[in-house]
Amino acid sequence: MIFGCGDDNRGIFSFTECGILGLGGGPLSLVTQLGSDLGWQFSYCFAPPGTQNNSSYGGEFVFGSDARLYGDYTPMIANRTQDGSTHYYLSINDISVGDEQLSIPPGTFDKKSDGSGGFIIDSGVKFTILHYSAFDLLIKSLRKAITLEPVSGGSDMAALCYKGTKQTLEEGNKVPNLTFHFSDLDVILHPVNYFDEETSGVICLTIISRSDISVLGFMAQQNKNIGYDLENQRLYVSDFDC
Repeated sequence: MIFGCGDDNRGIFSFTECGILGLGGGPLSLVTQLGSDLGWQFSYCFAPPGTQNNSSYGGEFVFGSDARLYGDYTPMIANRTQDGSTHYYLSINDISVGDEQLSIPPGTFDKKSDGSGGFIIDSGVKFTILHYSAFDLLIKSLRKAITLEPVSGGSDMAALCYKGTKQTLEEGNKVPNLTFHFSDLDVILHPVNYFDEETSGVICLTIISRSDISVLGFMAQQNKNIGYDLENQRLYVSDFDC
């Protein structure tokens, strides 16, 4: 079927013309409009590019009682301000690079009374975003841990680039895993979740910094089952072959 607008001949979405599917908490969100019919549950699983015949992204959405609520979960934080936010906020305590915990100062990811700050999960944002103070600690640790040859020539957004390919990332011995320590849940980002081959033979970091909100983005969610239980305010995350 074609949902929204698309090309009748090819049956594909034109995201540049159609926008994105709304899964947030606002009144226009598909999840909000169908919430009671869906039991306030849904899940998705995104495959990385190159796993389909046309090298596009693949995966699945599951709505309702069949939503995949697997493994451990972290509570979602209710929006206590009147800023009209539709995001899903999470409580994150720290980040580890390999076995080294960064010891990010408490309060770095807290949401402020004016609605700024906080840490959210958002499948509509490609890169992961960290508050600049946490980002600086991460960069220092990654520079010590990664054993590849650094190079320049990446995009202006990339803080780190190295000689390497997607195969280098999949080997798993040159670039460490990251662990995001959420409340009651550790989410492991494998190298392919936070580095990407930007040009041939050059891999670059896909985590950027901002001074306000922090985001677990689309790339970090690849090959993970993400389950939303909105009635009980729980987010489930587990590694999965999407």
